[in-house]
Amino acid sequence: MIALLERPEIRRLASSLPFRAAVSVAFLAFHLVVLTELGRERFNLPFNISPNSPPAFANGPTDAVPANWDRLIVSRWDAQHYIALALRGYDTCPRKIDLGPTNFPENAPGCQVQFYPGYPFVGRVLTNLFRIPIDYSLFAVSLASSFLLMMLWTSREMTRTFGLGTTYLSLVLLNTFTTGYFLVAVYTEPLALVLTLGSFLLFRKRLYLLAALAAGATGIVRPTGVATCVACALAIVFVTLSSDRPKKPLGWVSRAVAVPLSGWGVVALMGYFQYRFGDPFLYAHAIKRVHGFEASFASALFPSYTFITRSLWLAPNDGIWVGAALFWFALGHRILSSAAPQDRVYWYGLYALTMATTMVGRVQYSYVGSSRYVLLAIPLFFAMANVLRKSAPAAVVWIGLSMMHYWSVSGCYYVGRGQPTFESICNFHPG
Repeated sequence: MIALLERPEIRRLASSLPFRAAVSVAFLAFHLVVLTELGRERFNLPFNISPNSPPAFANGPTDAVPANWDRLIVSRWDAQHYIALALRGYDTCPRKIDLGPTNFPENAPGCQVQFYPGYPFVGRVLTNLFRIPIDYSLFAVSLASSFLLMMLWTSREMTRTFGLGTTYLSLVLLNTFTTGYFLVAVYTEPLALVLTLGSFLLFRKRLYLLAALAAGATGIVRPTGVATCVACALAIVFVTLSSDRPKKPLGWVSRAVAVPLSGWGVVALMGYFQYRFGDPFLYAHAIKRVHGFEASFASALFPSYTFITRSLWLAPNDGIWVGAALFWFALGHRILSSAAPQDRVYWYGLYALTMATTMVGRVQYSYVGSSRYVLLAIPLFFAMANVLRKSAPAAVVWIGLSMMHYWSVSGCYYVGRGQPTFESICNFHPG
């Protein structure tokens, strides 16, 4: 298949804008069909269980979550918090003056400071502009982000570096990964992914300020977005001191601005939390109080055997997929040698920081959720493609196993949330 894509006539077709757009739409349609079919077959649910009743706070804005937040098959789990934030922001949280030693913001009804506001804010803007229900607005943000992500993924800049066949194989591996359905879900991953890849491509074009702006935005979309922020800053520092040194003072000023600008989202969120609640580290403190423990490097480096065993047998088996992400990258990371040195700094930094924040932040949850976190480690899928392009049988086996887990476990786990038969149908055993 890889050799076929290298034929001149096939290269021209696969590099054309209509073909790339068609492939992107096909992948999005694939995920929607699979999730819809999962809902129908496993739980007898339509795509939209309540078409005439959009999410709303039935008893007032202090409700924990809006009614009908999960009416769409793509709106599950944390989507309730993104929809709530999009509808009311942090309005139900107490003001700083009302807080005391034990009156924490997250204790207030409806206050959800343990979730980032960037993605809900974009959805709210769409709702205000086009007067569409908030769940459909957030769904549209995810679809548009994923479409643009795949268009950028197959862009000339990427195919020139990695080869047309390897690039398309990496896109297949992304979409058939066990959590590939998050590309169409009411979740933060699609927006964070497109901002990350967009930032990298802007960096490659030497548009460092724009690259920093895009990277910084990930820091207000999701916690692991800090990996993109730091990777971009490191790459700008590296290229400035090596191959692209500014020739004029204004150039040095521009680079000096671009480096901290890469973290503008994190700084803005911390500044808001300081102004509103008197605690710039509120997110970390809220997570600790809500879940009863604090993320630590010690736990990630020396995890309890119970965390490991639970991550392997407890659906959705995220420990297995974290291990696979480490394994594939170790095998195939040499493909990055085809990129320029400054690009390698970005890619290696992004992968290492994404995996580090994922493993440190999720180890005490037995890595639950980690298989979607690693989607942000974009170089992982090129490393996988670098290995699997050499063996069609191995590629078929891996894609088959991943899709089996997508359908039978991970996707079922996502779609079935809250259904009475969820545990037995998805083979989910809490405890």
